[in-house]
Amino acid sequence: MPNTYFERTVDFTRLLFECPRIEQAHQQWLQALDAIPDPILLHDSDGRILRVNQAYAEKAGASYDALIGAPYWHFFPQQAGPLPECQAIADGADYRSRELHLGSGESYQLFAYAVRDPEGDQRFGFNLFRDITDEVRHRQQRQEQEAFFTTLAETARDAVMVMDPEGKVAYWNRAAVQVFGYSSEEVLGRPLHPLIVAPHYQGKYEAGLGRFAETGDGPVVGETLELEARHKDGTVFLVELSVSAVQFEGGWHALGILRDITLRKTRERRLTRTTEYLRALIQAHSALVTATEEGQLFQDVCQALADAREYPLVWVGMARKEAGHPVEVVGSAGTRTDYLETIVVTWGSREQTGQGPTGRAIREGKPQMTRNIATDPSFTPWREPARERGFASSIALPLQIDGEAIGALNVYATEPEAFDDEEQSLLAGLAKDLARGLEALRTQKERDESQTALQEALVDTVEAIARLVDKRDPYTAGHQKRVAELSQAIGRKLGLPEDRVKGLYLAGLIHDLGKISIPAEILSRPGTLSPKEFELIKDHARAGYDIIRDIAFPWPVADAVLQHHERLDGSGYPDGLSGDEILLEGQILAVADVVEAVCSHRPYRPAFGIEAALEVIEKGRGIQFGPDIVDACLALFREDGFLWGDAEARLAP
Repeated sequence: MPNTYFERTVDFTRLLFECPRIEQAHQQWLQALDAIPDPILLHDSDGRILRVNQAYAEKAGASYDALIGAPYWHFFPQQAGPLPECQAIADGADYRSRELHLGSGESYQLFAYAVRDPEGDQRFGFNLFRDITDEVRHRQQRQEQEAFFTTLAETARDAVMVMDPEGKVAYWNRAAVQVFGYSSEEVLGRPLHPLIVAPHYQGKYEAGLGRFAETGDGPVVGETLELEARHKDGTVFLVELSVSAVQFEGGWHALGILRDITLRKTRERRLTRTTEYLRALIQAHSALVTATEEGQLFQDVCQALADAREYPLVWVGMARKEAGHPVEVVGSAGTRTDYLETIVVTWGSREQTGQGPTGRAIREGKPQMTRNIATDPSFTPWREPARERGFASSIALPLQIDGEAIGALNVYATEPEAFDDEEQSLLAGLAKDLARGLEALRTQKERDESQTALQEALVDTVEAIARLVDKRDPYTAGHQKRVAELSQAIGRKLGLPEDRVKGLYLAGLIHDLGKISIPAEILSRPGTLSPKEFELIKDHARAGYDIIRDIAFPWPVADAVLQHHERLDGSGYPDGLSGDEILLEGQILAVADVVEAVCSHRPYRPAFGIEAALEVIEKGRGIQFGPDIVDACLALFREDGFLWGDAEARLAP
């Protein structure tokens, strides 16, 4: 067996050049190797180079003569010793492959093959280095992108899930675990619909699955829907679902983004209920201002509450000081007033019929709440007729004159725990004002003074509504109050009667009431609104008008609210009114609204300051805004030093 490197080379060469035909084939083989762009290396079992192609020599940066016979690890890829794959070939392996990542930033796929001398047991290593630098870089970028998007999905507050073409869960983020109660291990690879779809939707989803798998289309694809979903514990809850179709590896996958909207819907219902309350209170206060006799007063107040909140029964009872201490019904409204024909109510402490909420409210002079009629023992005498009519809770509020309870306002609801703290407070305030109105009717001498107090109570109620709108739109908090103050000042500057100025002030307080119907995320969005969202914003003037249009204000409050975005040249909204078609109050509100808005901060821009605001109305003088109104407003700021009540800092440029 040859012992020296020279002898081994001679034997290998003799093997290759055994005959002319082999020599010719050898030359062709060498030419073919040089034509291959990947570096190729042939070495013996000791790692010494026997042959390289041109690509290898260029990569090694050495001449062919310098390479032959030298240890390959002195060159490309330069190493401290033999590569493990090449050593494995020398030790008897037939094939090895792996990726090599060099310090230069280059990457190669090494293919190491064993070549055996057919006439001996010598082994040679044939190595090919395929340049995969770009492939590795792209793979790393793809992995980084995947990791980035996975991080986004995992940190998202909404549930993110992916359904494969077979309807099985392929991805399930952390929020989905919280929303549905299933861990990723529990759902991955399992059919999605049986896990989270509410039972009454199962059939529809199963029917659409086949179509989706074939076309990537379906009734929920590309849509944002509100529907019911099912938790792991079986409870059904409301969600907002957006579904997109994604084609991946030849099949359609569904990407679902889902948000639990239970709390949002609860807040919306509560907001609607509060809005209805406030509307009822305004209408009830309007009745207090305009009533001329007791029966009308009681009936109008009961009707206002019953209409606004759809209470099945609202009634007023007066305490009679005679034998048996009866409570006389003097006004009632609702769909179940027949209940009053079946019951007896008293206010004395000795009668059982005086131990209910109405009797206690009159006797103790404090509101009485029945949270659940079905379980409250004090409601026993009236429980059965109340149950038959669907009553579940009630509140009785005393009517007091000079510290003495003379009757009670009673409200019934169809659900338990119907009256929260805010509603109790509002109703208690109404009962107090109802008693004041009754006192005014009974004491003609004090009527004017009481009338003024009732109007002030109306102002207080309207201000409560304004604060409710401010809570939903924190970026414009106080806007309505400041518009009301400026409108009032302009009205006085124009010489309007004080009574008309009061109505103008009220209109300013609730001119943006319609924004209560606009989603809070749109109101507080810092970016540009879409055309559809802006149309929704523009609808707030009519929405506010619709809320208060049936209320008998002694001033044109509803029309002023409707018209505060109209302009003299007809460029405003919602009706495109022009000139004298626009109420004077609406024109004044328009100027005050623009001035306050321009000089105040908004989420989509900084405050421009009062001078910038005044320049806006100056440019619109006689075009969009009434000249006299603009002149009055300019004089207020530039001559009279007008300041809003909340802070001088708001006027800073």
